[in-house]
Amino acid sequence: MNSSILKFLLISLGINMLNNKHEKNNKLKNKLSNIPNFRGVLELKHGLPGRIRFYAPILKGNQELKEQVLQQINRISAINNVDINTITGSLLINYKQEEIEPMLLIGVLLKLMNLENEIGKEPVPILKKEIVNLKDSINLAIYDKTQGVIDGKTIITLSLIILGVYTLKNKNKMNVALPGLNYIWWAYTSIKH
Repeated sequence: MNSSILKFLLISLGINMLNNKHEKNNKLKNKLSNIPNFRGVLELKHGLPGRIRFYAPILKGNQELKEQVLQQINRISAINNVDINTITGSLLINYKQEEIEPMLLIGVLLKLMNLENEIGKEPVPILKKEIVNLKDSINLAIYDKTQGVIDGKTIITLSLIILGVYTLKNKNKMNVALPGLNYIWWAYTSIKH
């Protein structure tokens, strides 16, 4: 009977110790998981208590910025070591977790690399960029082929006007000519822009 109570107590104590250790690790992970990630500006790649790795595209091939950041960030006593790789744009910081929060490190890095304005910009998806590039390319190709007489936007505007007039003219007088008016309205708004 005593041995079963002793086993129960030892198992309970072991489980309690594991839970406490797990809770401490979760608190540290939560601190790192609450760090904002600024995609394409300053991205958190990996974080452990006292060690954090960032990726900053602005650092790629920028030796001058590397030296500037190293010079300024090494003044902070809570930072043990900083390693910047200008080939990959990686920034590894070893710091004293009791003295400085990871969130503060991000603020310092954003300020040192002059990225405060970049984080406020609305991100543009790659697909949207490519669609705009395609539209601009087609527009330029039409402009070049017609030797500057017409471009893509003008073709669309003229098509809407012609379609609107045709629809209005060929509509039966009993029906409402709303589609024709819509085409003309779209042509008008495309001229304004």
